[in-house]
Amino acid sequence: MTRTKAGFALIVVAACVSLAAVLTGGVPLPGILALPPAALLAVVLILASLPILLMRWSLALGVFFCWLMVEDLVRKLAGNDLKVYFVKDLIYVVTMIALLVSPAARGVWMRATGRARFALYALIAWGVVMSVPTVMQDWRLPLLGLRFDFFYAPLVVAGFLVARESESLRRWLLALACLGALASSIGVAQAIIGPQFLAPEQPTPGLINLVTVRELPETGPVYRPTGPFVDPGRYAVMAATTVAAALAATLLSRGRARIVAWLCAAIALAGIWVSGGRALFLLGAALVVLALLAPAFAERRQAFTRAVPIAALGMVLLFMFAIFVPHLLTNRLAWYQTTLDPRSPKNEWQYRWKVYGTGTINGLKIGGPFGVGTGQESLGKPYLVGDGDSPENLYQVESGYGSVAVEWGAIGLALWLLWSIGWFIHACSSVRMARDGPLGAVGFVLAGWMFLFLFVQFFTSYGSFQNYLGNAYFWFLSGVIFALPEAHRRARERPRSPSVKQRMEPVGAPT
Repeated sequence: MTRTKAGFALIVVAACVSLAAVLTGGVPLPGILALPPAALLAVVLILASLPILLMRWSLALGVFFCWLMVEDLVRKLAGNDLKVYFVKDLIYVVTMIALLVSPAARGVWMRATGRARFALYALIAWGVVMSVPTVMQDWRLPLLGLRFDFFYAPLVVAGFLVARESESLRRWLLALACLGALASSIGVAQAIIGPQFLAPEQPTPGLINLVTVRELPETGPVYRPTGPFVDPGRYAVMAATTVAAALAATLLSRGRARIVAWLCAAIALAGIWVSGGRALFLLGAALVVLALLAPAFAERRQAFTRAVPIAALGMVLLFMFAIFVPHLLTNRLAWYQTTLDPRSPKNEWQYRWKVYGTGTINGLKIGGPFGVGTGQESLGKPYLVGDGDSPENLYQVESGYGSVAVEWGAIGLALWLLWSIGWFIHACSSVRMARDGPLGAVGFVLAGWMFLFLFVQFFTSYGSFQNYLGNAYFWFLSGVIFALPEAHRRARERPRSPSVKQRMEPVGAPT
């Protein structure tokens, strides 16, 4: 055995012994490093594989997305240990360093975002300026707000790089669909078995939504599962994002891969159904409609035959629920019908519109022209300045635009709208440039998801944008959409494989 191999073996043995000592408690750690075993194992593995991850940013990115699906599960089973929350930051920083040193990433940010980036720069600059008032109250508040809004913006570069080749894009969409389907299936199982499935054995401080039940006389109890997460809203956002990725994957896949994508879409749609989230239910339905229209958009002709698999998928889902878990079909159906049907006396259209519209107006009144400071309406504020069990008392409005107005005033709200509209227009332009072919259909679905996320969901809640899961996917999928023109150009320039007859002819043979 050479010295190199012997040294490597000694390092591996020492690492294993040290890891065992730490996990069993044989070696005490400082309080800040005293992570739950699962999180500590993840950190040790990340550090041990650091040389590989720094050389392969795509692998680090995959680890990051995988951890997003399990972090909340580790946290809630560990008694809401907030130190777990920063494990994904470690993985993300490793991914960003790997991207930074990769030659392929040079100049990608400017090429991907185009002129839309200038409005984003102005918005971030205003957020930094408006950090001054909140620094006086708590220096962590502005960092919290800016982090939740823009920390994952560099994922645009990663999304652009993985989508420059249609085959790479297909693999990534399929992988994200499978990952989300796995998390969705946990929520479906939880809805069937009950809240005790994958739940902490004791009440967890600060996590007040682990068991959320809504009930009307017409519907009976409707339990909203959390799946592997700590909040039913986060679970529903994940399921809806998975639907978008899975439907986009079906438009780009063939054969077995398409079957897998359809299965992932079905599981995610089942997750939306059992979630009891009315806004996400409507969002999921809108995504299905977009998938129905996408082939016709890309091929510039009628493509109703492509709608057959989606219609069949819906029928199979209803049949499965009706046969195996009829209560999940009947009570959810009554729930959605009672609260969403405009003819129902208990529908919430008028009430919700009034709440969110009033929240926007009140936010402008509270914030004035300049706002009260970055972070005042941010997620995570209860853990900094208030009681984690009663966060409602810490927020002044219920509206995404209203929350922006509270923090950054009318100026900040105008900058936010300018950036949002410019970002979406840039996405639409990218989709149009790749319209001919399956990439155009993929872009049509993903751009529709972006519109729903950036405007419709944001109107209801600031938290929908700041939620780390939806936020990371938003920036990543933005990069995917922006890369579609380049992927389309590369696909058209790629020479077609020769026919069988051409391959049999010797080079230089007469024609």
